[in-house]
Amino acid sequence: MKIKKGVIEDVRSMRGPNIDSDHFLVKAVIQQNLSVIHKKKLKPALKWNKINLQNPSKLKEYRSLLHKKLVNLAPKQEIDDEWEQIEIAIVVAAREVIQTQGKSPRNEWWDEECGKIIQEKNETRKKWLQLKTRISWNTYINKRKQANHICTQKKKKWLSNKIIHIEENHRRNETKKFFEGLWNFKQQITLPIVCKDAEDNVISQTDIILARWKDYFCKILNTSEAIDIQTL
Repeated sequence: MKIKKGVIEDVRSMRGPNIDSDHFLVKAVIQQNLSVIHKKKLKPALKWNKINLQNPSKLKEYRSLLHKKLVNLAPKQEIDDEWEQIEIAIVVAAREVIQTQGKSPRNEWWDEECGKIIQEKNETRKKWLQLKTRISWNTYINKRKQANHICTQKKKKWLSNKIIHIEENHRRNETKKFFEGLWNFKQQITLPIVCKDAEDNVISQTDIILARWKDYFCKILNTSEAIDIQTL
């Protein structure tokens, strides 16, 4: 479908993407003229390797290399030129010794086993789309259940280890690492619609739920004993 004077250029169904449904993903190409505002693109901030920053030998090596680069700088008449070459020396020395930190994976729990089972699930789905038989459908459903089970268990194990690591930082009074771990969960935490009170009764009022969570965290963060997190 193509409309010359309209916005929609092309609409079609895509059989390739697997969304675990008997429906196909619909792709649409849309064109629209928008006013362009040219903005100066800012350079993305460099993220340095935290492990190397905490390594005394690496820091010593970095200071030595930076000192050599600064000593060999040619004198400049303009202060801007002087600062530019100092900045370049600092960044180059840091890149060589400290190195930058790679982008964190979207799903840290994802591994080779997850990739393999998802690939197998997609292959069985392709066979079902080609044959459309009951056997191919049952094979795909079983493989999909297996893939979901493996990925769910991987995520649960990763989440459990993450929580244990945060608790260990709290016990060792490593405040910075403790709050950094909590910050990673900030985007994932949502207020539950219901929860249970101390007597195991279900409550749904927002103000009572907030008070319950406040009491729970005040208790768990002010004790050295292990508390079962499944009580809520």
